[in-house]
Amino acid sequence: MKYSDERILLMGGELDTQAQIEKALLPGTTLTDRRDEYAVASIQGPNSRALLQRLTDADVSNEALPYYGALYEVDVAGAPASIFRVGFTAELGYEIMVPIAHTAQLWDAILAQKDLGVRLMGLRALMVARTEAGMLVNGVEYDRKTTPFECRLGWTIDFDKGNFQGRSALLAKKDSVDNRLVSIEIDASAENLDNAPLFVDGAQAGRVTVAVPSPVLNGKTLALARVNGEHASLGTELRIGEGTGAHAVVRQTPAYDPQRLKAKS
Repeated sequence: MKYSDERILLMGGELDTQAQIEKALLPGTTLTDRRDEYAVASIQGPNSRALLQRLTDADVSNEALPYYGALYEVDVAGAPASIFRVGFTAELGYEIMVPIAHTAQLWDAILAQKDLGVRLMGLRALMVARTEAGMLVNGVEYDRKTTPFECRLGWTIDFDKGNFQGRSALLAKKDSVDNRLVSIEIDASAENLDNAPLFVDGAQAGRVTVAVPSPVLNGKTLALARVNGEHASLGTELRIGEGTGAHAVVRQTPAYDPQRLKAKS
């Protein structure tokens, strides 16, 4: 895939249709769906850099490929690839994109590095990791009506770079945030808590988005939740559902490696 200042690669987990995405495009912009042409393998964890360096001659050091960086048109395990350092686990990690025809050879090369402790990770494990890391999912923690300031993404907005589409609307919302995304610790099993309502003094104060048994909390339940701004402070206590004995307390986000030291290492 060729890149330039006029071409943008957009990758995400939500399966929007091409028509839905095109509604958000500026006039004169075209969209080409490449999901049937490319595959992405994610390697995460403290040994991921060592593993990746075995598969490529490209420099993947922290200096050459920093957090949120990318390398384009490099060879990985004999395949033409692009490497992205974005991650969804708060660990050191990389995403390797190759043409579909090279998927098997990349996969086999990754799994061959057994001495580095390679293990397969399923969706459930990823949900635990992303919840501990405070990573967000479109359609779960936020949607098309949510402002960046309500879901911990305000850092992505640079109001000093000049005018851009939506700047005035975002500025108007910046200091009037009604809801906040927080992490909460719950004294009940995580089972069936996704989307559970949260209450303070009998009034609904928010809703759980995802709840998992957390290794960071020694198996206790950790959740992400959207709550009213007045109830988003650390230590705030909430009830789970109406008439239940389960309760939650707002804790630091993210629960795991708050300074992102591992992901940036």
